[in-house]
Amino acid sequence: MRTKNQGRSFMGRRTLAPLALYLTTAAGYKVSGCGGGAGRNATVVFAAHHKTGTYFTLALETHLCGRGRACCVFHVEPDTDIRDVVRRLKPRFVFTAFSGAGAPDLYSSVVDDHMRVPGHGVALVHLVRHPLSIVRSSYAYHASGHENHEIRLAFHEHTVFAGIKVSTYCRLGNVTGDAPSRLLRDAAALLGARTDRRHRNVLESLSLHDGVVLEAAWNSCEVARMVDMIAATRATAHVLTLDIETCQDNPPATAAALADFSAFDREERGLLRAFRAAIPASHHAEMPAALRDELPDRVRTAYHSLAARYATLAAGGAFDVRTRGSRVT
Repeated sequence: MRTKNQGRSFMGRRTLAPLALYLTTAAGYKVSGCGGGAGRNATVVFAAHHKTGTYFTLALETHLCGRGRACCVFHVEPDTDIRDVVRRLKPRFVFTAFSGAGAPDLYSSVVDDHMRVPGHGVALVHLVRHPLSIVRSSYAYHASGHENHEIRLAFHEHTVFAGIKVSTYCRLGNVTGDAPSRLLRDAAALLGARTDRRHRNVLESLSLHDGVVLEAAWNSCEVARMVDMIAATRATAHVLTLDIETCQDNPPATAAALADFSAFDREERGLLRAFRAAIPASHHAEMPAALRDELPDRVRTAYHSLAARYATLAAGGAFDVRTRGSRVT
């Protein structure tokens, strides 16, 4: 683990300086499983990107919440201000995602320190994954029929727009380079040629090659934001960064990192021990054999910069758990 977390805990004292995490969204969220009065002066927010550990966080929520614990699980829905939820209820744990209507606000908040809760610490467990692994997993997940929403993808004036249903939850400008631009233009054209734009239906109508091209383009915006966030928060004491595949490779180190960073009490550590055994069993859709080792050259070329940045950050100690055997490709 990094020096910033060695031998100490971010949440180890009761006199924490308030730290910031801005959790609002224009569309708001539906809040479930929220209670108040946890008796703790700090909230731990677990946040995953698309295909970086959503099922992992749901499994963790199942083990850690209940028994009167003040937990929250957020789902995109109108008219709920998450900042107000955190300020009023001060839940012990929050489980949310960066892939949703509030993602742009959530991204900027972690880095820019927009929200302060007086007398109450807020920390983030940031779940990440190698960019090419996200592409593989995303294709397998959507081809299997999960989340068969209408997808949105557009690319013009060097800007990519991605989302689902009526929401564009990721917008990224200044996309340069022939390979990324070509990938995005081709994928937007593949999607635009279809009247039925529900995810699984689109992939069923495409070859494996074109389906992976579409999946890579659709994920590229959020993957870029993920890598930017890793770089921006690598020296931030209130952010714990975990690579989800490393977590599955090394459950003992993952459990220890979570417990130390979050200052788990005795009961929470006991619940975490039960979760530790379930870490490798986190849900994964079956991966097409053709994707296990290779991706189309145009995807690898378009993702080269993102993959290289991710590998450099990993080699430089940006993640808080080391793998016992690297799975990064």
